Amino acid sequence: MRNDDMNLDQKESIQSSSLQSTLALGWLVLLVLFLAIVLSQLMQAAIDDDFTRFSQHPGRNGWMSSSVLILVYGLMPLLTRLLDRRWFRWLNVVLLAAATAAMMKHQAQHMLEGMTYGLNGLVDVAHHAVGVVLVFLAIRWARVCKTV
Repeated sequence: MRNDDMNLDQKESIQSSSLQSTLALGWLVLLVLFLAIVLSQLMQAAIDDDFTRFSQHPGRNGWMSSSVLILVYGLMPLLTRLLDRRWFRWLNVVLLAAATAAMMKHQAQHMLEGMTYGLNGLVDVAHHAVGVVLVFLAIRWARVCKTV
């Protein structure tokens, strides 16, 4: 079928499916980048043979928050492919925006404290950039929804 022969509903369906797939993949990318951030910090501590900084940062609450974030990052790709309802599309927007904003705020706090990142900071920046792009894609996906 040529593009000219498709009606508007078919085009919107294809666009919606494409955005849905991209978002599912994007959640996985966020998971991989977050795990890379955590792993690089653990590797640096192992190289320095000093894990004491983890008792203060992230501390017990930080590890719990990280565990919740890993759970969300791990479940959302599957849920994004399975659920195609308006409420879930907007929930996707909210969760992506909240996670991205929280990670950016966290890094900004460290930068204000004088912490330098070096090459490891590029993974953080990539995480933030992917998050921002995914928020915009999630908004587009939510807006093309014709279902309840």
